[in-house]
Amino acid sequence: MHANLSDFMNKFIFSKRNFNLKTKELSFTYKLQTKNQTYDFTEKLTLPENFEILNKDDQILDQLLKNLHLILGISYWKLTATSDLDLGDIKLTKEEADFWNTVWTKGMGEFFYVNKIDFKNLINFPYEAQTSTVTSKLQPITQTSKSLLFFSGGKDSIVSAEILKDKKNDFTCFSVNPVSFVSNIQKLTNTNFLIVKRQIDPMLLALNSKQLFYNGHIPFNAILAFISLLVSYLYGFNFLITSNEESSNYPNVEYIGEKINHQWSKSFEFEKMFHDYVKKLLPNINYFSLLRNFSEYEISEKLTQYSKYLPYFSSCNRNFLIKPTTQYLKPNQLWCGNCPKCLFTFIMLSAFLPRIKVLEILGEDLLNKYELLQIFCELLGIDIKPFECVGTPDEVKLALNKIYEKKEFNNSILMTYFIGEILPTVNEGELEKNVINKKVENLIPEEIYENK
Repeated sequence: MHANLSDFMNKFIFSKRNFNLKTKELSFTYKLQTKNQTYDFTEKLTLPENFEILNKDDQILDQLLKNLHLILGISYWKLTATSDLDLGDIKLTKEEADFWNTVWTKGMGEFFYVNKIDFKNLINFPYEAQTSTVTSKLQPITQTSKSLLFFSGGKDSIVSAEILKDKKNDFTCFSVNPVSFVSNIQKLTNTNFLIVKRQIDPMLLALNSKQLFYNGHIPFNAILAFISLLVSYLYGFNFLITSNEESSNYPNVEYIGEKINHQWSKSFEFEKMFHDYVKKLLPNINYFSLLRNFSEYEISEKLTQYSKYLPYFSSCNRNFLIKPTTQYLKPNQLWCGNCPKCLFTFIMLSAFLPRIKVLEILGEDLLNKYELLQIFCELLGIDIKPFECVGTPDEVKLALNKIYEKKEFNNSILMTYFIGEILPTVNEGELEKNVINKKVENLIPEEIYENK
């Protein structure tokens, strides 16, 4: 059934949206018409009570809410991946439609690949030639000269927080539905924490569990970007900061002539597109990644310098599963020890920390687990790079080479494989050239490092 879902006469409709300034609740409704049934969905966002709203121009808010309506809809549209889109009262220019065509197509690349969907000419947002975009020139915007930092509780956001603290930058951490360990990590930064609650329509999860519709990866960082844009406007933040590294530009696989990247909404391509899109609507807001110049390898090395975080952080995605499954982590368990992110993090930390410290953090020697050999090979670039937020094969090889030189793990099962099969091909100088101190294009404004 999956192979032909998008061929049926399905229609996806962006119905309506609402923002109650008193309750600080937002709702976005959608309608999916299929051959046999019509489904209605409502997604809700709730803004924090402990922050004062500074800006609320109706026309700008309307534009921001329309953008949110479009990006949040991707979770429900993917059920059938229909080409028939009804935007309701949302009017786009051709330039805006092109932006959304790219975000939905490239952002859903992994979804198309896994579900074997031919995405060529699938997504075509309708537009009107005469539509004009509202700009912030309608009224002055209250700015606080502060930064809003996406905060996931992983190594990347921790390193960004410490860089900003070192530069005396006044910033607030921002998260959507943070799990408990994220709040614990954020407290160590000694900064404010702005939390938005997101409630996905339960029917979406119910339909996914029946396996009658498509399911798969969505560009979550693009969703975060648009939520944070609304937050930045409402509360007067002028720097909107992510922690996406240079390594996130690296694709996983090619499909129907296109490079598929699990991390596309973390890539510089998306960063630049979104940055330019924001500038046309709200010129005072700067969206950029603070870590674009760094590889995952370099970020891991920086993290090891901030020892207070090491017992409490996690990069394992099992922490963020939406619904209970047998894969759920136990209470107070930060690492599953069986996924690509756990193994990748173990390898990165082991390049810079003593063996005993790494075992304290992740709980076991992941390099001595034979069942992780397939994932190990994928991380090394043998077969497809895992569809996870992990670094490049060159970073993994460089880290493993450092581990080999330290001789603490060399009797472990996976290290024995590396030493026998991969190490003879390793050119350390070439790897360092590909991983360390790379000069790449970035959008970091100079004033971000000025003392506030």
